[in-house]
Amino acid sequence: MPNGILIADDSGLFRKAVRAYLTQNNFEVCGEAIDGNDVLEKANNLQPRLILLDLRMPHRNGVEVASLLRARMPTVRIVLLTMYEEVLSYKALMTAIGIDDILAKPDCFKGLAACVQRLLDSQQVLPEKES
Repeated sequence: MPNGILIADDSGLFRKAVRAYLTQNNFEVCGEAIDGNDVLEKANNLQPRLILLDLRMPHRNGVEVASLLRARMPTVRIVLLTMYEEVLSYKALMTAIGIDDILAKPDCFKGLAACVQRLLDSQQVLPEKES
C-alpha cells in the first residue's frame, strides 16, 4: 500500500521547510530525495502516494523524473515545484507528461496543503490485474 509524501529538492533548507509545513498540516512525509536519481530510487523503495518534485535538480530534472515515475507508478500523484513562473503557463504540457499540478515555490505555502489534500482525496488505487 502506497504511503506518505516524498519531498524531492536539491535544497536541504527547502526540504526541511516543506517537511515542517506538511507535518504541521497533518500529512505524513515518508522521505526526502536530493536529486533526480535519488527520487527514482526512493520512490521505488518507499512507494509514496504523492511526490513533491523540484523542476531543477542535479542528474535528472523534474520533468524527466516525472515521465519515468508515471510509467513505473501510474497511481502516484506528482506536484512540480518551480522557481520559474513561466513554467506555470505550460500546465497542459505538464499534465500530458504526467504531472498532476504545478506550484511556484515563492507562493507554494499558500496553496500546498489544499493541493496535496485534493490530489490525495482524488487518488484511486487501480485494481490488480488477473493473470
